[in-house]
Amino acid sequence: MKAFLLLAFTLIISTSFANASERETLAGLASYESGGFGGPTVAFTEIINRASWSIGGKGVWLINHSYYIGGAGYNTFFPETSDGGGILLYEGLILGYIARPNRMFHFSFEMLIGGGQLILDERSGTDAIFAAEPQVYLSVNLSKVAVLNIGVSYRYIHGNNSDYLDSALSGAALNTNIIFGKF
Repeated sequence: MKAFLLLAFTLIISTSFANASERETLAGLASYESGGFGGPTVAFTEIINRASWSIGGKGVWLINHSYYIGGAGYNTFFPETSDGGGILLYEGLILGYIARPNRMFHFSFEMLIGGGQLILDERSGTDAIFAAEPQVYLSVNLSKVAVLNIGVSYRYIHGNNSDYLDSALSGAALNTNIIFGKF
């Protein structure tokens, strides 16, 4: 799991330097462009060995068509089992990179780092959690203002009172979203 997070972070950094071919000047970068985008996200995942859906959204500031920083939040509902059921809420900072954004088909990489809470039921209350989620998307430019992303992520959850719940809440997800904005 730690190796996966390290690999995702390495991919983001290495692709950032590979595309850094801006014209250098005495005053720094010649120019930069700014934009932004946001939209809803739906993910299919597994929690406590049960299929679950996650819904959420994100909004970011886009720099030079490739780099972005922003925020996201997700609600994952999982059904009642003998181990319990409930809601996993988490949100955080997103750092991302879009490789070759002007191509119709391209890749996007992002990392969410944040926190949230696990709500099991009224009797047990809530637990604070740490969340990290690297994501890789195949992106399709639908128009000048809309992009469809289909990808995979790995949700790492830590901080509960139980190591079993940490591992049961962590896991892979299939994600899709449509984002709108100025790219």
